[in-house]
Amino acid sequence: MFTTPGDIGELAEKLQQESTDVAKCFSGLEPVVVGDEGVGVSNRVLYFHGYGDTQQGMAAAARSLRLPQTVSYAFRGLEPLPLGLEGRGWYPCSKILAGLYPDAVNRERLGRQAAVATIVKLMQTCTSLSSETYLSGHGQGAELCLWIASEIKVRGIVLLSLPTDATLPTKVIKCPVCLHSSDPPPPSLKNICSALTITKGTQSLLPVAEWYSKHIALRLLSLDNDPSVIKVQPDTVHQMS
Repeated sequence: MFTTPGDIGELAEKLQQESTDVAKCFSGLEPVVVGDEGVGVSNRVLYFHGYGDTQQGMAAAARSLRLPQTVSYAFRGLEPLPLGLEGRGWYPCSKILAGLYPDAVNRERLGRQAAVATIVKLMQTCTSLSSETYLSGHGQGAELCLWIASEIKVRGIVLLSLPTDATLPTKVIKCPVCLHSSDPPPPSLKNICSALTITKGTQSLLPVAEWYSKHIALRLLSLDNDPSVIKVQPDTVHQMS
């Protein structure tokens, strides 16, 4: 039979605590949380906005996708923009800084290394993040996602408008990757992604939602007096570890 209301309540309380832990771990990035933890939630998506934007833009994308059994966290960039411009970035942009600093390219490289190290460390520290964690980024945030995934295991990546001239890691990204953009992909993207899906479109995120429907995990409470959780993926049902 189904688990008792008491079992469900205990699981819900545990998941709510996990949600608080995730937000606390990333509190310095002022996360906007989209979705509520509850019984059956098994996926988390970490969103990284583009250069000059804020976390609100990616939070809006998360709301429009409305992924089932998923909680999303949209983070604010680490880097303030030069000249007092509004918005944030994750690291310096050499194109913007080219007229200000002769070492603009090196500043971008060092800034990117620092940003990746910071995010990876936060993810490793946050024990509430399970293997069912996805990354999604726009523009510079998309570039950042690939670098993060080259250093830590994630379930999948969604890249929105990844710049054609983006600087990519050389390590192979072993998780599924979806690129949704109207621009051509960087030439080396196919070389570093073992499972790449490219969808061309406008501002509609429907192709992205379809990609998620094939990859996100769903989970249900088990039956027959077994209160454990079952993970259900396309064509797959197995006991969740």
